[in-house]
Amino acid sequence: MDRQLLSGNEAIALGAAHAGMAAAATYPGTPSTEILEAVARFPGIYIEWTSKEAVEVSTGFWSTRVRGWLVIIAADNPGIPSSQNEQCPRNYA
Repeated sequence: MDRQLLSGNEAIALGAAHAGMAAAATYPGTPSTEILEAVARFPGIYIEWTSKEAVEVSTGFWSTRVRGWLVIIAADNPGIPSSQNEQCPRNYA
């Protein structure tokens, strides 16, 4: 395998594609937008941009068409680098 220089979001997409991901859904917005953009480069993976809850779309797709695993990525902005308010789920983890 060749060495690649990837962002963290691109590495998540590459790992998911190599693990056999069949579908991905998210809402457009930083800091997670780049994950689905990177996933879209891999053929054969169904992607969906949703204006509602990506978890609902994903679990619906998973329960009707895909058998396997479901991964939820919490991509928030501790310290407000790119959002209007601080969003940090670490206290809920």
